[in-house]
Amino acid sequence: MDSSQISDAPAPASSQAELFLFRRFAFLSGLLFLFGFPLLDALAPDTLRLFLAKDDDSMGPHLIENLTVLSLFPAIAAGLFAFRKRVHPPARPLFRFWPLLWALACLYFAGEEISWGQWLFHWNTPETLATLNDQGETNLHNISSWLDQKPRALVEVFIITAGLLLPMWQRTSKPAPHKTNWMTDGVHWITAPAALIPATLLFLTIRVFDWFPSQTLPNLDNSELREFTIAWFLMLYLLSYLFRPEAREANASIPFCEKSRRQ
Repeated sequence: MDSSQISDAPAPASSQAELFLFRRFAFLSGLLFLFGFPLLDALAPDTLRLFLAKDDDSMGPHLIENLTVLSLFPAIAAGLFAFRKRVHPPARPLFRFWPLLWALACLYFAGEEISWGQWLFHWNTPETLATLNDQGETNLHNISSWLDQKPRALVEVFIITAGLLLPMWQRTSKPAPHKTNWMTDGVHWITAPAALIPATLLFLTIRVFDWFPSQTLPNLDNSELREFTIAWFLMLYLLSYLFRPEAREANASIPFCEKSRRQ
């Protein structure tokens, strides 16, 4: 059975309902944060400033920082699950490693955010690491820009590309019917669903305020808020692989006996 025959098969009603709910959640949550953060900063800046307090600040509930870490756990789980279930487009099995790579990136992100458990269990930083670390913590991103700013810049470029530019390009381009190759399938596979555009615009908005701070909305120029928008996008992005129609189609095309051996 070729990929065109697979694509013509209708998805089960339960799968369609799950896909609809995921798209609705991704779209509406992105809109909520996109308009909610500027509105909160305009109406109650002190409240938002309290929410943005860092873990080393005794004041505040550290809400945004905790939400960042909590958002990364389902992202990691989704990426690992997609890899374990061999989620990939039809005839492109190597693409299953893509969610795994992002799951590992999210694991690094989450581990670094909590200093690999240090701000949960409050252990002392080993002396050797403390001398290398700018803040004396059990993490790597305070040691070198190659472990912090440079990888983050690549992630930010990816979010803008996969979350906004590629979806817009796919909407405006007219691909040739029934003609696929590794390049076109690869671009389609890494492109975020259109429902994630609000989450991408959320990140882009906060990033613009970082480049051009505003006295009207002073709290949007905040590293903790920017990290949260990255984590939220990555969570939705990796969860999307569990609901993509082409992934279900690929899984459905595997003979039952082979699928049983894989599980």
